[in-house]
Amino acid sequence: MKEKYSSFISEHTAEYVLIPQLTDILKQKFEVVIPIYPWMTREGNNLSKSLHQQYKFRMVGFYPRRPKIGLKNHKMAIKINDEFLDGAKEASKINIPMLAGCPLARNLLELNNDVKCIWIKLTDKTRNIYDIEYIDETPVEYKVIQHEEVFNTKDNILDFIIEGSKELNFLNLIQAIQTIRQHSSTVYFMGFGTYKPIYFLLKDER
Repeated sequence: MKEKYSSFISEHTAEYVLIPQLTDILKQKFEVVIPIYPWMTREGNNLSKSLHQQYKFRMVGFYPRRPKIGLKNHKMAIKINDEFLDGAKEASKINIPMLAGCPLARNLLELNNDVKCIWIKLTDKTRNIYDIEYIDETPVEYKVIQHEEVFNTKDNILDFIIEGSKELNFLNLIQAIQTIRQHSSTVYFMGFGTYKPIYFLLKDER
């Protein structure tokens, strides 16, 4: 019988590990790295537009993922939703690269600042499921089974972002966020909506 995979954290919990790690990676190339979770009534409102309309930024979008564990077969699974890929396809047209990340942790104790994370670029080649085998050793060893669009190094992440992005003024970025949302939105039963990406505003390349 096929083993059921379950998770022990939410995406919001994963964010607290992933955002600092991705920020550190981005700061290797950019002087200014600002993570935002934009709302049109806050970051996209008239006051925000007035305050920031003179600024230009590069931008990258990011979806946090949570590890799903199969305890019996010593495997993890990471799911990439179709709506992420739909949004990423539209984002690429306006020079906003999109990626996903997931901490490779099997319990809360392993969910610390040093936890190894997997980073995946979101393109038309990205898989919906990524399987990771792990070996119970100290430290734990992980083996990614599917490698399509998985970043091998931090430099690969930076190259993907630099090659896929360009500076846009703040007003255009707000419009871009709305466009991406329109192409990646799914309304589920009882009216609950889909996941929204976190964005990083980037400026002053080193």
